[in-house]
Amino acid sequence: MVSIMATDNSQWIFRHAITIPGLMNESQVHAIHQHLAGLKGIQQIDEQPDKHRLRVSYDVRVCSYQEILQSLQKAAIPVSEGMWQKLRNYWFQFTDANTRDNARLPVASCCNKPPAK
Repeated sequence: MVSIMATDNSQWIFRHAITIPGLMNESQVHAIHQHLAGLKGIQQIDEQPDKHRLRVSYDVRVCSYQEILQSLQKAAIPVSEGMWQKLRNYWFQFTDANTRDNARLPVASCCNKPPAK
């Protein structure tokens, strides 16, 4: 486990598992850490070689799931392309975009307060 940056805004931190079929040795793990650590917003990288899985925590305001996948592709690290993984990828990208849009909204007023005139 590698902690890269700490933050107290946990509502913006997403943690997703990415299946990497060929994740087996330390050189691959090192390559993954190098490529993902260069992305802004990455909070934590946990590898699970026995399950061929990588868990990445990131600040959705700064980084996106799509950027993580693109970084892995640039590093020639194959990501699972099964139907279930593709569905998950689309869902994660949707929730990233939705959360990022919500983060840009102004703070909502309290329900008990009348609107300002």
